[in-house]
Amino acid sequence: MGMKSRLIPDTSITASSMFDVLHSPQLSRLDTKVNSVAGSWAARTNNTGEWLQIDLGAKRALGGIVTQGRPKHTQWVVSYTVSCGSDENDLDEIAKDGKTLVFDGNRDMNTKVYNRFPTVMSRRYVRIYPQATHDWMSMRVELVSTECFYSANPFI
Repeated sequence: MGMKSRLIPDTSITASSMFDVLHSPQLSRLDTKVNSVAGSWAARTNNTGEWLQIDLGAKRALGGIVTQGRPKHTQWVVSYTVSCGSDENDLDEIAKDGKTLVFDGNRDMNTKVYNRFPTVMSRRYVRIYPQATHDWMSMRVELVSTECFYSANPFI
C-alpha cells in the first residue's frame, strides 16, 4: 500500500520513540536494508507501549499487514496488536468477538509474516503496538490492501 514503494512519504511514518537516527520510523519499510547498522525502526526502549504509526493520507481499504525483523541482527517483534482509525487521536484496536487480536510476528530477521485482518476496514491511521520481542523491538512493515488478497501473488 505504499511503504515499500515509497508512495507513503517519510513524514507519514512516525513512532512513539526511536533508538537513534539510524533506527528512525522511516526505516520501517518492508525489505529496507541501509547498512550493517541500520535497516529497520527500533524503539528507544524495549517496553510494551511503544508504537509505530503509518498515516495513509486518506481513508483506504485495509486488509492486513506484513512484517519483518531487523536485517543483519537478531532483533524482531514476536507479537503485536494493531489500532486503526480516521483520527490519530481516536484509534480502535483490531478485535474479534470483543477481544483484542494479538497477531503473530516474526521468528527471524528477514522472513515475511503475513496477517489478515478479520474484516476489511477503511481507515487512515494504522498504529502497531509490539507486545513481545526477540532481543529488541525492531521491525519493518507493509500494509496490505484488500485487492492483494484476490490476486495470484497476494503479497509483495
